[in-house]
Amino acid sequence: MTRPVVSQSTAWSVGPGDPAIQAHRIHDAEQAISLYGERRWDLRPLGGPPGSSPRAIIFDGFPEPLRETFRRAAWLVINTPTPAVMLERPGSCAVEYLSAGSIGLCVGGSWRWFAKWLHEEGFERLCDVTRSDLERFAKRVQTSTYARGPKLAFLAGVTRLWAHATQLPDSDVLPMPPWEDEGLALFLPGGGVRRDNATPIVHPSTMAPLLFWAQEFLNFAVDIQAAQKRWQELLDSMPAVPSGGQRQRAVALVADWIATGRTALPESPKVIGRLDVEYLAAIHGGIRPSDLGSAFGANRRLFQADRNEPSPIDSPITVTVDGKPWCSAVNRRDLQLLHNAVQGAALVVIAYLTGMRPQEVLALKPGCCVRERVTATTVRYTVHGRKFKHVRTNGSTKPDGVESSWVTIAPVARAVEAMARLFPDSDVLFPSPDDSTIPISTACALDRIATLISAANGIARSLELPESYLIPVDPAGAITLKRFRRTLAWHIRRLPHGRVALAVQYGHLRFSHGSGYAGLATSGFAKLMDREEVTALRETVELTRRELADGGGVSGPAAKRLIDLVGRGIDFEGAYLTDREVRRIKADTRLKLYDNPHSYVACLFDPERSLCRNPRTMAAITEPKLEKCQPNCPNIARTDRHIAQLAGEVDRLRSEAASPLTPTPMAQRMESEAERLTAIIDTHRATAIRPEAMTKEVSA
Repeated sequence: MTRPVVSQSTAWSVGPGDPAIQAHRIHDAEQAISLYGERRWDLRPLGGPPGSSPRAIIFDGFPEPLRETFRRAAWLVINTPTPAVMLERPGSCAVEYLSAGSIGLCVGGSWRWFAKWLHEEGFERLCDVTRSDLERFAKRVQTSTYARGPKLAFLAGVTRLWAHATQLPDSDVLPMPPWEDEGLALFLPGGGVRRDNATPIVHPSTMAPLLFWAQEFLNFAVDIQAAQKRWQELLDSMPAVPSGGQRQRAVALVADWIATGRTALPESPKVIGRLDVEYLAAIHGGIRPSDLGSAFGANRRLFQADRNEPSPIDSPITVTVDGKPWCSAVNRRDLQLLHNAVQGAALVVIAYLTGMRPQEVLALKPGCCVRERVTATTVRYTVHGRKFKHVRTNGSTKPDGVESSWVTIAPVARAVEAMARLFPDSDVLFPSPDDSTIPISTACALDRIATLISAANGIARSLELPESYLIPVDPAGAITLKRFRRTLAWHIRRLPHGRVALAVQYGHLRFSHGSGYAGLATSGFAKLMDREEVTALRETVELTRRELADGGGVSGPAAKRLIDLVGRGIDFEGAYLTDREVRRIKADTRLKLYDNPHSYVACLFDPERSLCRNPRTMAAITEPKLEKCQPNCPNIARTDRHIAQLAGEVDRLRSEAASPLTPTPMAQRMESEAERLTAIIDTHRATAIRPEAMTKEVSA
């Protein structure tokens, strides 16, 4: 590949009529190439992952005296390799060529902010900026209200501008930023402690009903498609040629509505306040919408376009929720909304049950999920798509990614099939409303998921379903596609073999089963799972440590082992764990601690003592099967926290047993279970070990 070389001089060789993007950087040749002198450079020719927002550089945002300086620098960032000074530094993760998204953030974000600061300080040339000036800029960044991430980006942007010095005219050359040789910590302190993955999980109370309704909407898709087909039949049956008979029928229909007092009619889904004459003409047959519109004439003022007036389509409703039809009929005005909700449902199911990243989900094609019968009773589902993260060719990001696959489960296959039926002529699984050859954006996906939630809650209320069917607002805000990957890892590692209410059982989705779940050995998911497991361990250790420090007690066969583990001086709290530390902790057989909220115990797993394992068939498995926890297992221990939870369960059982609505046999079983749990509570209170008591015994 021939690369451009721009030598430092007082002149600049690129003119206004030259292309802003050179041929060797063009990935999507169908996009128009902006000219160097234009006020806006479209970055779409550089390519990008599916669903990513189109990027552009708009130079109007740069102060006029500095605009051409940053135009020259932007051309270099697009068309020339990253300078060696950035590529070859220790620990560098820089790539040879930036992606369109990174260029947009660098030029339109970091550089524009720097340019505005320079203008405020009276600078019109970069060569007039001194090292002391850059120190002042760093101070300005430090005292800004931005989070640490953007602050780092501002300083890194200035570093990149300096790194291109040998390719720019003399007037555009910056001195070396002081943080490059004196250390970043002097200019942007507070970076010693790094955080774990900052992407918030979807709260379990939100995720459970969301996944339930996502699967229900995939079932509703059959009825929605039937309604869409019937609506199209009604449209196709409209007369193609006007006639006097049609106009007479339209006039008679309007007269009948006036006579019977039916003045509230369905509102058009396209224009607020306008009657849906298309729907009214279609369902009455033999009338053209234009004829019906004319028939209203001077009587139009007698009618009201009511958005709440039903516009049912006469197609069958075959799917039920909790024994009730999910709706009485599909309304014509709701067709598009329901289509969007089904699309949102498929996004939720696929993103959550595969662990795929947003661009990987949006890049999927129809027919991407393949069924393979492994045994007489086992079917494997594999999704074939493309991976984009960390995919590079010759040092530069590869916009179209590489082929990849994810092993998944049946609901994902159903979601793929539902999308293929809903959009039979589309080239992609999640087509854009404007172009069926390209996928929706991540912003549009966010809107589809919000539509699903709104529609699901509306159905739950209309059917008067219990409160548990409603999807509550997530505490962390809007539910974006990228949150599902983290949420899946959290559930699998934090709730092993548990059940997400009303949704999917996770017991068969673990990495240890067969070929694993959702491509855990690829796409970085195994590493994410390991980190979630260690994070859960860290939180359990710290919680127990604080509990015992406050005078709490521990009972059970493994009580002393639990006290010894939390007292070993392992300092997890507040620390960021590197990948190496995560691997070390996972390999430490003494740190096998699992909290089991369903059995109200802590499990200090030792496979040699465990009662939940089958030594003949599961000898190689190194994790407990928590749903088969045995009350007499040598590995269990209970803290005061578990006992408080048990006491709450006893109160619940006795309250339900005392209710006159509870059948006698069930009440007797509840009372018996309450007695069993009370015996455990009494044993704990009589035998619990207090760490300070152990210390006194040793001292004596």
